[in-house]
Amino acid sequence: MNEAIKSMRRRKVEGHIFNINSVYGHFLPTPYSDTSDKKDTFLFNGIIVSQHASITLTHLIRRQVVDVEPPIRVTSISPGDLKTDIINEFNSSLNEFNLSLMPKDVADAIIYALKLKPRVQITELTIQSTGIPPYS
Repeated sequence: MNEAIKSMRRRKVEGHIFNINSVYGHFLPTPYSDTSDKKDTFLFNGIIVSQHASITLTHLIRRQVVDVEPPIRVTSISPGDLKTDIINEFNSSLNEFNLSLMPKDVADAIIYALKLKPRVQITELTIQSTGIPPYS
């Protein structure tokens, strides 16, 4: 991100930085103790820590470019479970319904943010599948 910002400042161009995180960076989930062993819990904890750090980094970068002209927008996109091999394996062990988001859903959100006027910045966008209770 720092190299991209340096490049945009040097060339004096408007820019947009996207950081794709996860909803798991916004809260501490309750582990499914009956479906995971200690190894899985450790891996999950590492993912949560890295997602919290990624969101914090996004906030710091946004502060760094707040007064840059032309503007550099910074958007954090936090999707719920995406349809990936890892999530598919986890979801199949929990229930028979796969309510994961598709990668195209995230791509559509990026395109939406890019279409907005330079004076408009989406700072945080959380995306989840319909039918899933809110994360907390």
